[in-house]
Amino acid sequence: MRLVHAGFIEEFDPDNFDEVVVRYLLVFYVLVVMVVLLNVLIAIVSDSYDISMAKAEALYYRSRLELITETAPIASRLPKWMLPTNDEESITESITDALDDAKKDKADDPNRLNYTINAIEAIVDHSERRTGHRIDAVETELAEARKELSEMKAMLQSLIDNRGS
Repeated sequence: MRLVHAGFIEEFDPDNFDEVVVRYLLVFYVLVVMVVLLNVLIAIVSDSYDISMAKAEALYYRSRLELITETAPIASRLPKWMLPTNDEESITESITDALDDAKKDKADDPNRLNYTINAIEAIVDHSERRTGHRIDAVETELAEARKELSEMKAMLQSLIDNRGS
């Protein structure tokens, strides 16, 4: 009991341990605790490494997707001969896989993955809204053109009717 008490309050003065057996128990206790704590440390590091290796592919695709979304506005202004030739289906598939992996790993790394997913969703939503506004503007112009066309048709019909009579 005295050994355990000394271990907890850090009283490792050799004068406190008069008997040889008690000193050996102290040394044994310190060695066992050190080995156990080192094993715990190794287990924690090993577990972190395993998690990192499991996320490696998803992190690669996420980084690639971030690069694509950051450089897309610049790349759209380049001439076609300067753009890399890639199979569009494989790019779409890899982006889809990366997003799926990111959504699966969302709970494991809430800060970075959520940020990336939210950023991509914001870009897509902004693009979708902008396209929707363009479609609305084109539909409005088309409705005005149809209205003008019907007015012109009515005017032509009235001119034809007036000439014929």
